[in-house]
Amino acid sequence: MQSWRFLSILCITVVLGCAGMPPPAVATRPAWMENPQLKYPSKFYLTAVGEGDTLQTAETVAAGNLARIFRTDIVVDERLTERYYELIGKQNVYQEQSQLDRNISVYTAMSLQNVQYPERYTDKKTGRVYALATLNRAETAAIYVNRLKENDAMIVRFVQRSESPSPAMTYAALAAAVAISADSHQLRAQLDVLYPQAKSQVSTTYAHDVLQQRMATAAKQIGVAVSIENDPDGKVAQTIIAQLTGLGFVVAPGDAFLQVRGSVAMEETDLGSKGTFFVRYVMKLDMVDAYGKTVAALSEQGREGHISLNEAANRCTRSMTGAVERQLVNKVFNYFDRLLM
Repeated sequence: MQSWRFLSILCITVVLGCAGMPPPAVATRPAWMENPQLKYPSKFYLTAVGEGDTLQTAETVAAGNLARIFRTDIVVDERLTERYYELIGKQNVYQEQSQLDRNISVYTAMSLQNVQYPERYTDKKTGRVYALATLNRAETAAIYVNRLKENDAMIVRFVQRSESPSPAMTYAALAAAVAISADSHQLRAQLDVLYPQAKSQVSTTYAHDVLQQRMATAAKQIGVAVSIENDPDGKVAQTIIAQLTGLGFVVAPGDAFLQVRGSVAMEETDLGSKGTFFVRYVMKLDMVDAYGKTVAALSEQGREGHISLNEAANRCTRSMTGAVERQLVNKVFNYFDRLLM
């Protein structure tokens, strides 16, 4: 009887003791995750939150969400962006910036400058990581204004250099001016959202459209000719011509400033795989200017296989034309940019 009374008192004591204990602490999410403006007022900052399995992923997503705030109707040509950094002598900066741009390319083509990540948080229960991306409006606008002024000064110098008796130099200088102007065009579009009043601090000597028109006119003075031996159905030559005329150059076999010469070879090879045909291919191209100077060299080789010999050969052709599409234009721009050095 005494033992039962003791157990009853003990149970009551335990229950009352538990009832008097405070509830377990619940982890609270940082306020910036729901409302970044509490700490980073929209008057002074643009903000966006991202999440992922790692901090790097969270920051990448946050940067992408931040980029979505800007207009995305401006098409950014990555080749022009790379040429911009090469022309200003900051290729290492391009490599760092282009990595960010590639990471956020699924969200927008707009390149961002001066992105900061001041906040991060890991949910201990789920393991998800959160990051806050911010752009300080005034600070970033000051960076943009300075860059726009530098760009305009460079454009003026390139336009002056375009007044040359050499069609090649004229085109090279105007193409460089367009590359610089493309960067400025994008920066102004971002300023419209970031800090509109800052645009009044920058003047534009040459409108982007005007520079593009002048470059197009100059390009028509650059004649090209293409001669490729053993070219199946002329597809490699057609691809080369399409790439060069896409720059505004004109086909002028009798008066060509740039000539592309080369050869294509394809040969069936036996790799001992029953039921599959293999074809090896080799493509060698050389581009020379009117002075006999080699502008660029392009080579590609490999093999393709298929159950159809004809399709294996077609795949070889596609591999060669793909190499032309990936490399030729960049090599042409490199040549013209070197004329300015």
